[in-house]
Amino acid sequence: WHHFASFIISIALLGFGAGGTLISIFRKKMLKAAGILIPLFMVICGILIAGSFILSGSDLFYFDSYVLITEKAQFIKFIFSNILLFLPFFFGAAAIGLIFVKEVSSIGKYYFSNLLGSGFGGVLIILLLWVLHPGKIPPILSFLPVIAGMLVIRKKHRKLLVSIGIISLIFLSYALFIKKEIKYSQYKSISYALN
Repeated sequence: WHHFASFIISIALLGFGAGGTLISIFRKKMLKAAGILIPLFMVICGILIAGSFILSGSDLFYFDSYVLITEKAQFIKFIFSNILLFLPFFFGAAAIGLIFVKEVSSIGKYYFSNLLGSGFGGVLIILLLWVLHPGKIPPILSFLPVIAGMLVIRKKHRKLLVSIGIISLIFLSYALFIKKEIKYSQYKSISYALN
């Protein structure tokens, strides 16, 4: 199943590329509204990290990879699942890219911080996998962009964005307590072992 790992990385990179493309097309307008867009994109990213993980296991989005080619319904679910998983990367990349464009004079400092945060995130996930069920990790990680978005809110947009942020934190707290079962394909060896 290594090809699915490559596919997941492709979805992430497509999201980052699409976020950068959006910025390059609407650069002037987005820079003018950066004070509201950056925190808003971060909060949306956080909601989508938890939301897309929860929804991807639902009957609407969950597809069976063994019958993907033969059943049209499975292929449609596959497409919708990919769009769903693409969205958090798109909004996260749009926020990061907008910061990079806005703070281009200090790009070295911001890019270093970005890479440092990415490395910290990788280590954090490995540590969390030792103590938590994998189904609990996306809702926990989704708090990070929401809190980051709330920290960069400017005063003139504070009431609107703080209220959106608080509602998001309530949703994410609820998402932590949803019992999320990870569905394994009945054909995979782990299913045989569990049976």
